[in-house]
Amino acid sequence: MKSLYERISVASIVLFIVGMVVVAYFQYTTPDRILAGLNVSDPRQANLVRQAVLPTAVLTGLEIAAGLVAVLLLVYRQRVADTTTGSGAKPELRNNAGQQQELTDEEQAVQVRLQPVEALMGQPFAKPEVFFEKVLSLACKELEASQAALYAATTHDEKRVIRLVSGYALSLPESQTLVYEFGEGLAGQVAKEGKSINITNVPQGYITVLSGLGSASPNALAIVPVQLTDQVVGVLEIASFRPFSRSDEQYLQALAGTLGERLSRQAEVKIPAWQE
Repeated sequence: MKSLYERISVASIVLFIVGMVVVAYFQYTTPDRILAGLNVSDPRQANLVRQAVLPTAVLTGLEIAAGLVAVLLLVYRQRVADTTTGSGAKPELRNNAGQQQELTDEEQAVQVRLQPVEALMGQPFAKPEVFFEKVLSLACKELEASQAALYAATTHDEKRVIRLVSGYALSLPESQTLVYEFGEGLAGQVAKEGKSINITNVPQGYITVLSGLGSASPNALAIVPVQLTDQVVGVLEIASFRPFSRSDEQYLQALAGTLGERLSRQAEVKIPAWQE
């Protein structure tokens, strides 16, 4: 579309210049054509005809000159604008466009990574804990993580707390759960502030992963708040033996976003007295 406008502008300018040249030619030759048509041979009469036509010729010439100056100024202004844009603003616009494209690509990559989890969203589950377990399992496989925990925010004894609703490879019996007050421990702090944390070089023994071959301590820990309409409804905790990249953090943020509505329903579940 821009190329079409440029062609129309150039054609209009060319036609204007050609028209002005034609008008100037006819204005210049008008006295001679009048004299030839009237068959005037007397020099004094010819001079009177030329003087009568002179004001019109002068005005026409001034109009042509003004028109040509306007065209030249327009062309000069356009060239200055193109030069300024090309030297300064254009690279910035290109960089912004490239950054936007990069963000779009990252978002698309996150969506692709979330497809297995989204496929679970439409499936029926007898218990919500089963759904969350499958989600954590998929997340750990996607991130090559070793351990995961999902907490739901609720109220207990008039205090806001988060309680464990599901886990992956936790060294914790199924009959036992974890409860933290808002602000207690790392998970509780994330629930309180609503901000994610990504820790590398986790102290030895802080987290333990058990297997048939023994036990080991993960090196990285990511904790992400699960929010629904700007309210923290849970916390997602993932441990790994390798650091989490920026794309991994974006994946976890998106994953937490998909869990918000389902996890908010767990706030209604009471904490059994024997687990307090």
